[in-house]
Amino acid sequence: MARDKTKGPSHWVWIVALSVVLGLWGGNLWLLSQYSYEARGTFGDMFGSVNALFTGLAFAAVIYGLFVQRHEVKLLTEELQGTKRLAEEQQKLAEIQISAQQKQQFEATFFNLLRVFIDLVEGMDLVRSSDRLRTSGRDVFPIFIMRVKNGHVLAAPDIYGNEIPLPESEQPSSEVLYARFYEKHAPELGHYFRTLFNLFKFVGKSTFDETEKRFYTNLIRAQLSDAEAMLLFLNGLSDKGEKFKPYLERYSVLKNVDRNHELFRRSEKRDTYSDTAFG
Repeated sequence: MARDKTKGPSHWVWIVALSVVLGLWGGNLWLLSQYSYEARGTFGDMFGSVNALFTGLAFAAVIYGLFVQRHEVKLLTEELQGTKRLAEEQQKLAEIQISAQQKQQFEATFFNLLRVFIDLVEGMDLVRSSDRLRTSGRDVFPIFIMRVKNGHVLAAPDIYGNEIPLPESEQPSSEVLYARFYEKHAPELGHYFRTLFNLFKFVGKSTFDETEKRFYTNLIRAQLSDAEAMLLFLNGLSDKGEKFKPYLERYSVLKNVDRNHELFRRSEKRDTYSDTAFG
């Protein structure tokens, strides 16, 4: 059977070699004791070649020891490399598991926040003063936009007391109209904007790359109506939406804003938005 390559030379080799050397040395000593000193010198000269032989054997043993040492070093190196590869594979597996756990935790929190936002929108309601009809959920946002727009109906009465709308050139900007509107509806809109802002912020501060972040922000944007997009556009131009504006630009939240809408056209600061805000 072939010897396992991981095992070095057998210890019996050293034992046999040592026994032979000691036997020869003892035999030589006993043999020399049978002769006189002069005869011993003559007899010893006859074995000068034997000394050379043992010297050569000693040198060969040194060489053999070097090869044995080299063999052991090679085995140790292979073992260390194998251990290193195993450690690297275990580290990669651990990183994958940690990444998967972090993603699960992130998604659990994200969808909970998204659910809170959706519930918040569904819980919004308005009662129209004209006919006392109640409007709830996402249908309140077209009414909000209408109220912002109607804020510009500032009239100058004529000599008969009839109100005459001011010329369009004298109408206030969309920013002014929105400021007046927000002042009246802050209790209804403040919570809405803060919840939506923190939802985008949660995604933006995550450790995912931009492609993955865009996937989650697109899910948020899919929940927004066109009227909400217009309201976000106006809010981003106000002092209240200063921190929100970078997220609107970064994730193209205003992609569905109607650029032909009167409120968009009458905005004086619309060019302060980066083109990325509109996709």
